[in-house]
Amino acid sequence: MLKTANENAKLAFNTADNYISDLVVEAQPVDPLEYTGPVDKLPDDNAVGKEVKAALKKEGIENGYISISIDKNGHADPSNYAQWSETEDSSLVGQYPDPPKTVDKALDITLGKKA
Repeated sequence: MLKTANENAKLAFNTADNYISDLVVEAQPVDPLEYTGPVDKLPDDNAVGKEVKAALKKEGIENGYISISIDKNGHADPSNYAQWSETEDSSLVGQYPDPPKTVDKALDITLGKKA
């Protein structure tokens, strides 16, 4: 389960980061994304959120909970992150970047608070 949680968080973060990079290269405005909640409720009125939701759906990830905080600096800003858990109150949370390497570390993460 930890591997899946970390992989889902990584997919969300890399999708957002790559999309933002494309916008920056094209000199387009970037709306930051701050969201914690169900995957299927990622905001469609935010281009980054819409892109992340589509990427997760493409991989069959329509359930679970996500927390994502990312701005125009993407991976260059260490405060940016994505997290994924199976349920809202799951005690096991995957994260990217800085994924937990053990279940004990994952159990110490609170959805919505970067570890």
